[in-house]
Amino acid sequence: MAKGQGGFAFKQFFIGHAQCAMKVGTDSILLGSWVNVLQATNILDIGTGSGLLAIMMAQKSAVDSRILGIDIDSSAIAQAWENGLRCPWPEKLSFDCVALQAIDVHQQYDLIISNPPYFPHGQQFDVQRQQARHTGELSHPQLIESVCSGLSRHGRFAFVLPTEPAFALIDMAEARGLHLQRQLWVKSRQDKAPTRVLAELGYQQTSQVDTQHLSIYDLHNHYTDAYKHLCRDFYLKF
Repeated sequence: MAKGQGGFAFKQFFIGHAQCAMKVGTDSILLGSWVNVLQATNILDIGTGSGLLAIMMAQKSAVDSRILGIDIDSSAIAQAWENGLRCPWPEKLSFDCVALQAIDVHQQYDLIISNPPYFPHGQQFDVQRQQARHTGELSHPQLIESVCSGLSRHGRFAFVLPTEPAFALIDMAEARGLHLQRQLWVKSRQDKAPTRVLAELGYQQTSQVDTQHLSIYDLHNHYTDAYKHLCRDFYLKF
């Protein structure tokens, strides 16, 4: 990934984000690199923003996959369309300015992916950024309700959140019959505590949760080999 004017260049595509409240960030890159797209031909990206996660799914998924990115920010959706149309897989992608609660409840998805909102009310941001990142626009119980309605019986729901909100969301999901299958605990540096959790849940219960750990930087502030290996298909420098 290389930073350019108004966006970032990845190995196979460019993401403009000048019109988006939430810019390209490490969380989405981690999630898009880590998520398993095996047998996922119908994919939903909730809160797509610039379309980064949707386009990462387009790169990783089968040729017959179809990916829908949704967001309530019309400027972000316009930017996502622009990014999607100039990437190598435009035929896989579509974007819609619609709230999650308003999408077709009869559509079933093999994979639902999200970098959801998590800032509690009380923190001050500009209006667009607040809309993109505050839980008031899409509560976590609403998110789980919609995921349970739209996820196929063998589908998977994957997300990234800070540790405490992640644990709370996993508890909500498990109360609705989704089971934690994989998780990745992420540290910013090898000597720090984990700050992010990537999780993958589904209706199928596993005998043991696949739990892994990752540090982005080593003790000398260099990218770790594990991080470079995970993101090697996307970052230009890897």
